[in-house]
Amino acid sequence: MCGLVAVLGRQGQPVPIEAVEAATESLVHRGPDDAGVYQSGNVAFGFRRLAIIDLSEVGRQPLANED
Repeated sequence: MCGLVAVLGRQGQPVPIEAVEAATESLVHRGPDDAGVYQSGNVAFGFRRLAIIDLSEVGRQPLANED
């Protein structure tokens, strides 16, 4: 099963990316196959991926598109 971390900065302050990376690393047991972080303003996400079905690069997260 994959793992997800979401952090919202207090009073609109940016989230220290190191804190999100550390929290994401603590979930390595949830997904040892891939990891990543995304930050926008005072919101940050981290994930750990367990590749079971889609083992290709197409399955990497976070997923994004032009919208």
